[in-house]
Amino acid sequence: WGTHEAMLAAIEHAIGAGPFLLGERFTMADVVFGGTVRWMLSFGMLEKRPAFVDYVARLDARPAWKRAVAKNAVVRAEHGIG
Repeated sequence: WGTHEAMLAAIEHAIGAGPFLLGERFTMADVVFGGTVRWMLSFGMLEKRPAFVDYVARLDARPAWKRAVAKNAVVRAEHGIG
């Protein structure tokens, strides 16, 4: 395995037991790590493996995430952004 493949395997392993990094518990680690995975997927910097896409989908399904997205949309609209 090359370094890149080892990194991808490590990420898959970390989120594989899920649904979150620490199992059933959503923690700050998911906020930081999940945000990074989401960002990297959205910009094509991370291969769209099912484990990665499913992890981000679980994060995106959380009510707090949906509220944050809605609030951000209001702010963007107020400022004429996107």
